[in-house]
Amino acid sequence: MTVSRKFYLIALLILIVLLALFALLPWDYTLSIAIYNSHSIWAEFFNMFGEVPLYGGFLLATTILFGSRNRVKSLKYYVLSVLGVVFMLLFSIITPFMPIRYVFEFAEGGIPTIWMIIAIIIGLIIFSLMFFWTKKKDRKVFVAMKKEAVVLILLGLYVVISVNVLKMIWGRPRMRSIDSIDEFRYWYDIRPFAVNEEFKSFPSGHTANGMMIFAYIMFIDKIKWIKSHYFIAFALLWGVFGALARVVLGAHFFTDVIVALYITIFGFAWIHSMVFKNRKRADLK
Repeated sequence: MTVSRKFYLIALLILIVLLALFALLPWDYTLSIAIYNSHSIWAEFFNMFGEVPLYGGFLLATTILFGSRNRVKSLKYYVLSVLGVVFMLLFSIITPFMPIRYVFEFAEGGIPTIWMIIAIIIGLIIFSLMFFWTKKKDRKVFVAMKKEAVVLILLGLYVVISVNVLKMIWGRPRMRSIDSIDEFRYWYDIRPFAVNEEFKSFPSGHTANGMMIFAYIMFIDKIKWIKSHYFIAFALLWGVFGALARVVLGAHFFTDVIVALYITIFGFAWIHSMVFKNRKRADLK
């Protein structure tokens, strides 16, 4: 399944209007302060689990590529098998580990050993399930999803790299780091280069990573019991609530999360069109 160009055009127009309003009016500060609540339970939930679509996407993609490899015994087969197992295991452990990390984000002693063990155990269970999936299904099932897997990997790398580069370039202080509107900096006020994490507010990495769930629409046609419009609604709600959670907790301003959402959404449109370009040409012949 793909998303229409009309959707992206409307989204782009909305972005332009929002950035213009936030540049002319102090709403970015006033609205962010108005919903600030560092003890919000629902916001903490998204703080913990909001980024799962990124790591889960890497896990799904590596599993698909592992399952699609040619089973003829050769040097290439063994190399791909080892690499596949290593990356599947890595992302299987990272996926449950990151939510636990955020629980103890500001704890003086760091993550307790028992919770690290729990994360590893959960990760091993996830790895076993994914590995079993590759054994149970025919190779053709995974071959048919190879391009989707490539999109997930490229999109994930693009999101992580672009967001972190922009954070360093912008050098914007986080909402929780300022005391008044006098210390507030509008989204267009760029002051490179930031090293301190408290000056890496723009754009929101959490939000961009969470919006990776939007890319999962590529697989909806293969899951008959999920209606596409329901999933799109769920993905957008996940992204929006994940973005709002970052503002509620004081980690970002509204423009930080808005731009982050668009980085992922438009990145997906661009990467998907590039990867599937050859397939579209073949369909036209």
